[in-house]
This record gives sequence, structure tokens and C-alpha cells, in this order.
Amino acid sequence: MVNSPSVVGNESSLPNKPTFEETFGSTPIQNKIYVSDIKTIWAAKTGWKMSNPAIDLASGESINFSFDKMGSDLGDYYYTIIHCDTEWKKSDLIQSQYMSGFFQDFIQDFKFSFNTYENFVHYEINVPNKNMGIKLTGNYIFKVFKDNDPEQIVFTKRFMVYENNVLTRVKVNRPSNVQERNYKQEVDFEIDLKNLMVPDINRDIKVLVQQNNRFDNALFDLKPLFVRGSVLIYDYNNDENIFDGGNEYRFLDTRNMRFRGQKVQQITLQNRETNVYLFPEVKRRFGTYLFYEDIDGKFYIRNQFGINQGTEADYIYTHFALNYPHEITEGDLYVFGGMSDNEFREEFKMTYNPLAKQYETKVLLKQGYYDYMYMLKRPHDPKGDVVFIEGDHFETENMYSITTYFSDPVCNCDKIIGHQTYKSNTAQ
Repeated sequence: MVNSPSVVGNESSLPNKPTFEETFGSTPIQNKIYVSDIKTIWAAKTGWKMSNPAIDLASGESINFSFDKMGSDLGDYYYTIIHCDTEWKKSDLIQSQYMSGFFQDFIQDFKFSFNTYENFVHYEINVPNKNMGIKLTGNYIFKVFKDNDPEQIVFTKRFMVYENNVLTRVKVNRPSNVQERNYKQEVDFEIDLKNLMVPDINRDIKVLVQQNNRFDNALFDLKPLFVRGSVLIYDYNNDENIFDGGNEYRFLDTRNMRFRGQKVQQITLQNRETNVYLFPEVKRRFGTYLFYEDIDGKFYIRNQFGINQGTEADYIYTHFALNYPHEITEGDLYVFGGMSDNEFREEFKMTYNPLAKQYETKVLLKQGYYDYMYMLKRPHDPKGDVVFIEGDHFETENMYSITTYFSDPVCNCDKIIGHQTYKSNTAQ
């Protein structure tokens, strides 16, 4: 009999776990939560909660990051930032090239929840700050880890640092294709490079176009159709710059739990656990377009009777339901929006109840106001299908972001030289 080598108590015989650098050295770093007790990750300009996670380097702005750890036990959380290329892969820069001060730091601002049924600890940090500065523009990852061990990753969150060294002009039009004129949105734009010297425009200039801060359906690396002096013109006649118009976001309002608000069917409280059951909803694919003001897929935390929203807004098990006559076989259905970080996360995946003839899911959400949609995710397709449930309308108000990258030979890195956001019904 051949004896198998023992691994008990012998760490040297265990396979080496790949480090963060090895894991993400050549793959894009996503918005991802690595531990189950972390909830409600928020990233926006300090003082402007409804902004995208992007700041102007020259303006002295900072990004406010916040998150909650469920339970009453404190965690020793540290953070760092990672410079990335245009594809969100870790760049070849060393930390001293894009950071000043400390390369990693302890998150000192934390508070315990107050007057809530669910216990949690709320953490916040602004970046850059007096301990950690940012030298270069570009794509960045905010990485949080435990116990001063960079390999004990808690979550990663994307953000951008930019300088507006170029002038971007945008107009959202009906598509040139007659069959799509009532459904899609064509994003035409021009970029004026001004006095920027670019050795090779097709190689060194890249553009990212996002709809409502989504990455799954973003358009990347579009090439200018024409160049007129210093102006790059992105005005196509085909489908290169076409987005689904989609529909206005659905909404959920749990700011006041003393009565059943709009769309709320039932509120229950048992064993310090609050459950909110929403009325079953219906698909809007073939419905008439109806405008109402939304917040473009974002959310904000609010307890109407609280003072400190970070610690006094409670956590609620929210039950979503969507009427559907049969189980969908071509993909999975998700609740999608800022609440899911615009990702197809397992906790937001819906399951079909054949008895009730509806899709259902239960998600633990902090009190507040949320925009969301029901999104179909097909296998092997990174892009979600919003049209399948929500419908498609040219009139839909969407927020578009145009980010311009420059491959700078001086730093041998990808800088962001322009970042602008526009509403589809106001972009000019």
C-alpha cells in the first residue's frame, strides 16, 4: 500500500494559494464582495451622494467610500488603491508612481448602529486624504482587506480619477436605422484634443461610453469616424454607438417603515427581523412609455426619522416578485441596479415559483430609496438584456458618461484626460 503524504499540520505540503497580484495580474478587477457580512458599499464624490465614483484630480475632490459590517464585532479593516489600465487590469506602475504618503492605511472612522433591529458597524473613508494622496489620473481600484493582510480581501470597488484636458460635446439622437428609431438611442459625440500631442490617435486615444454607470453594456475603444484638425468625430451610421433605450427604472422606497408605502404589500417584524413584501409586478415590454423622474439606477440611504443615516437606517429583508406565466429557459432573471453594484450577483438572482406563477427573491437591503430593473442574463453573454422585461423606448431618460483615455508614453500608463456625464434628453 502506498501511503499518501500527510498534509495535517504541514503547511509546506499545502498548495500555494495564488496572491492577489498573481490572480489579477492579467485579468480585469471587478466590483466584488469577498465576504458575506459586508453590505451596502457606497462610492461617490464627498458631499454629492448621487454622483458617479469619479473625481477631478485638479479640483481637490475626494471619493467617499462607506460600507457596513453586519453584526456587533469590530473588524480591523485596511485599504489601498491600485492603478489600472483601460481594461481594469493592474497597471505596471509601482505604488510610488501614482500614490503619495502611505501605500496602505487603517480605516479609523467607524460607528456602531443605533436604534436598529439589525446590528452592524458602519465604516467610512475619504480618498485621497492627508495620509494617502493620488498623483496620476486613470482607472483605480479601492481595495479593502482585513488585519493588515493584503491577501484577506474584503471587497474591491472601481473608481476613476480624471482631468478634463479635452472638450467633449455629446448629442443623443434617434438611430439612423429606421427600424430602431423608436427604441434605441444613438450617442454621437466629438472630442476636441486642443493642444494635446498624440503620436497615434487610433492607438493612443480610447473612449469608454457608459449608460447609467453600467459596465456590462458599455462601449469601449471606439475609433473616430473622422478627424477634423484637433477634433475627433464619433458619428456613425451603423450600430457602433447604439444603446437600448430601455425604460425608466422601477423604484423601492423604505425610508418610512411606520406605514405601508407605495408598492409595499405587507410589513412584518418577528424576532428582530423586518420583512417588506412588495406587490407582484408585471413586465413592461409591450407597454406604452410613461415618463417619471428616476435616479438613473442609483440609490441613497435614508431613515426618515433618523439623524445619522449611516448608523440609524435599519436593514430590511425585501421581497421582490414579478408575475410571469412560465419559467424562462434562455437565461436567469436578476434584480439589477445600484443596489447590486450593477453586477449580476447571486443574492439578487430570482427563482421561479410555479404555484404563484411568479419570479421571487429576498434581499437584505438598508433603508432608503432604490432604483432597479428586472434584467435577463443569458449564459456566455456579459451584457444584460433590459428589453426582455422592461421594454425599449427612445424617450427614456438615461445618463451617459464619456471617458477619454490617453496612453501616455511619459508614464507608460493610461491616463484619463476627459470625463463628462450627460442626460439623454439634455445632451447637446
